[in-house]
Amino acid sequence: TEEALAELKEAIAHSYGSRGEVIVERNVAAVDRALAHLHRVPVGAAVTATDRRRPPVSGEAPDFVQRVTARMLAGEGDLLPVSALPPDG
Repeated sequence: TEEALAELKEAIAHSYGSRGEVIVERNVAAVDRALAHLHRVPVGAAVTATDRRRPPVSGEAPDFVQRVTARMLAGEGDLLPVSALPPDG
């Protein structure tokens, strides 16, 4: 952690050094303040949320939007076969 912090502060000096020592000092102080306020966040072993996301598109959307666009919006575009897309793009 100390090594990473030293490298971060060195990068700040390199990036902002031309703007003056005050700017470098303020950025280093911001890093120090951020570190002073870090704390662990406990995370359970299992998901306990009961809320569900709404579908990415309405059930009333056109067929193409439901079959293709919805998968893209869900981050599953790579799973779509090329044949699902229209030939003209």
